[in-house]
Amino acid sequence: MYFFFGISGVADIVSHTARHVVPAGLDRLFGGLALFIEGYLFFFHLHGRSHIDKRVHILLVLTVWPSALFAFIECLVMNKRKLLHIFEMLHTVLLIAQGTWFLQAAYILFPPNGNSFEDTQVNLMFITLFWSWHIAAVFGFVSLVYFLIYKLLKSRGLLDPQFMQSYKNMNIGTSLGSSTPLNGALLSECSEDEL
Repeated sequence: MYFFFGISGVADIVSHTARHVVPAGLDRLFGGLALFIEGYLFFFHLHGRSHIDKRVHILLVLTVWPSALFAFIECLVMNKRKLLHIFEMLHTVLLIAQGTWFLQAAYILFPPNGNSFEDTQVNLMFITLFWSWHIAAVFGFVSLVYFLIYKLLKSRGLLDPQFMQSYKNMNIGTSLGSSTPLNGALLSECSEDEL
């Protein structure tokens, strides 16, 4: 696992120092590969463990693998800024949730008071519920940060003009004669100039 994160770090350095040589998105490709390998190792790290330990590891895998998937998708949509921002936000949410779940897993599996969780169905359900709370809390936190940064940049006039134009078009919708409906597909066909 550490080996693949090391390769990801080298890919980050190369993709930022030699942008004219390597293809765009190489850093995200290797980051996604490292996350996939991490999830793969945690998935097969379950033999001989208690039900609670297995559940904690499976929930970690359910956080890591979608993060790897979003990193791979980011490679494919590097030139489509609107989609790239959405996948970057989802990737960020899952990476932060992975970190908070690691902390929670340490508390569940190795509690500071020494009283470990009993291996009961109620505790398994609570752990699953608590994982969903982690995802929701992190999504709320990242959304708040995105909103505050947006408001700050807007108040200072530092927003990208293309972003502002696409935001205005999104608010206008079809009610004023726009050719793109508000409920259009997320991956609708458009040229790179529109992005």
